[in-house]
Amino acid sequence: MVGLSITSAAHTAQTTEYNALQPIVSIRLDRTSVMKKAGASKASDVDWSKHQLTLSKFLQYAQTASEQTQIQFTTAFYSETATLDAIQDAKLPQGSTTLTLTGFSEQAALDNAINGPFTLVQGKFPGFDTDSAGKVMVPQALAQANHWKVSDKISIIAKSGAQPTEVTISGIYQNKQSVDGDATGLDPQTAIYSSRYELAQLGIKMQDPDATTNYLDISVGVPTPEDVAKIDKAMKKAGLSNDFTLVSPTLDKYNASIAPLVQRADIARIALPALIGIAALLLLITLALTWKDANEEIGMLMLLGRSRLAIAWQFFMQIMPSVVVGWIIGALACGFTTGHIAQALGITHAVTPSLSIIGTVVWSGILALVVTLVFAWIRTLMVTKTAVLGSRLEVEHE
Repeated sequence: MVGLSITSAAHTAQTTEYNALQPIVSIRLDRTSVMKKAGASKASDVDWSKHQLTLSKFLQYAQTASEQTQIQFTTAFYSETATLDAIQDAKLPQGSTTLTLTGFSEQAALDNAINGPFTLVQGKFPGFDTDSAGKVMVPQALAQANHWKVSDKISIIAKSGAQPTEVTISGIYQNKQSVDGDATGLDPQTAIYSSRYELAQLGIKMQDPDATTNYLDISVGVPTPEDVAKIDKAMKKAGLSNDFTLVSPTLDKYNASIAPLVQRADIARIALPALIGIAALLLLITLALTWKDANEEIGMLMLLGRSRLAIAWQFFMQIMPSVVVGWIIGALACGFTTGHIAQALGITHAVTPSLSIIGTVVWSGILALVVTLVFAWIRTLMVTKTAVLGSRLEVEHE
């Protein structure tokens, strides 16, 4: 029951539940590939402005792809990242050389941040309305290097020669996972987050749709997972460089969440036949030991006029309680503990016995009883009246 429940849950998770997702798709530059092509040993050796996706180009590719595939985007949002000149009187964490400020258009954009998910150490994100201007959220490494705390004021110098602009730290965050700054383009130790309004206040928000100064990270929503590949193909056909890839944090996060379930299901598919074989062998051994010395009893019953089928039924009724009790205990125990067993195996996805699995277990119990009856009948066929009488006469003659 546990094995079938796990394999069934994995199948549902990979088909029905997966197909019901409405993925978010991000068009992102494969910086590692670009560096490899350029023969660059580090990210600073590449002029990334030559590889940026402009707003006008994105709109062109997106419109063409939507028209060709007949796929309507369910949502769209973005973040914009600018390189800062400095923060007045601030020190950078060891190993960091650049400061960036990313402005997010809405919550979905923040959830889809290039550097991945994060946790708030203190405070909160500034927000997304006009009141968020003048507030930023800083990474913990940068805050620790400068002994900053929530509500402290810092002066950002957005561009070389610009006057410092004072902003307030509304929150301090830490990334949930290790981040390769060369691959994402944002040093996790110095990536400051804000709303798009803050970029406008500092005068670093791009106004020209063909500008490549800042890094635009644009995401769209599509109706089904299979639409991701269709949109990717259509955008590449429309002119999107192969240096860009369509990634779906939605699908990546979902696949990561069901990975333990899928792994255990693969093991269960191998283990199930083995377990069934062991159970069948144990049943046969039990029957063999129970009926090992039954020759005389079978012979005498036959001499008294009992049919082989009647004798088989009698033997079956004698052993049936053991089979039924074991089956009931096993079924009830697994039925109530399948979810707990799955959790103990490291599965976070919900695993419960379905009605069809319960039905399979019921029929397997009935099958075990039928097999027991058949073997009881076979056991009677192994004994003849002549053999019983012959053994008795030999004993009397001696």
